[in-house]
Amino acid sequence: MVLPKLRKLCVHFVVYNRSIDEFSSDAFPREIEYQDVSTNINLQSILTRKVLQEKVQCSICLSTPSHAVITGCTHVFCQKCIRKWFTSGKKSKDPTTCPYCRGLLALNDMFSETKPTTKLEILMQLLREDTSTKSKSVIFTRYTCIVIFFLLHLRLAGFKTLSCTTNTLPYCENTIKEFENIDGPVVLLVDFQSSRRHRFTINAACRVFLLDACRKSIKEELVACVTQPLCVLRLISQNTIEDKILSLKESFSQTETFDFYDKEILRYILQEDST
Repeated sequence: MVLPKLRKLCVHFVVYNRSIDEFSSDAFPREIEYQDVSTNINLQSILTRKVLQEKVQCSICLSTPSHAVITGCTHVFCQKCIRKWFTSGKKSKDPTTCPYCRGLLALNDMFSETKPTTKLEILMQLLREDTSTKSKSVIFTRYTCIVIFFLLHLRLAGFKTLSCTTNTLPYCENTIKEFENIDGPVVLLVDFQSSRRHRFTINAACRVFLLDACRKSIKEELVACVTQPLCVLRLISQNTIEDKILSLKESFSQTETFDFYDKEILRYILQEDST
């Protein structure tokens, strides 16, 4: 059970150790859209100086800021901490203030670096590159829970989304027809098992995204489902367990298999020294 959880962690930290039933809309509120700090040269230089040189702490959790956010009053917080603070402040009747100086705080007063840190953020960035009515994308992933997680966030971001999973196999054919016929931008999320069981074909020109490490033969099988792939992108987290699993799989021939529970393989994957 450890390896699947670690592989999910490579996609997004939220799906680690969560069941499908936990993916409700209440669990994932709409993300706050922070201002791009690069649009404000002064704040960008202050943020860089405070985080890299002064080693400033978040005044809410008193730790090194995780995904630092700087306010218009030049105070730095963790993105998660200031989001909770701002969300709780909006629920009260009183104006939201800076946790440090108590100055008034508005949404457009918060600036963050825009470098993507998870596959979800990277994927959204790639999807937003083409928002034309002809834009169609297919996303393959090994895990049904990740399909549901991405489905929710993509919908919140304004994308038209459809999905095919092992839980919805009887409806996959109709879903694919709908995907082929509706205008974009539209995203179809598919888990490996439903694709391999249903053996469907997607007759549309679309981009293909692979979210997980998989054997070359499986990659080719998944891509073959799309008759007109415009491009194929595989998102792999470098220097992680996922990266190691991929290197192992590609070192085996298509007819060979390896046992995840073999002690030597586990040592390699988990970076343990062989004794």
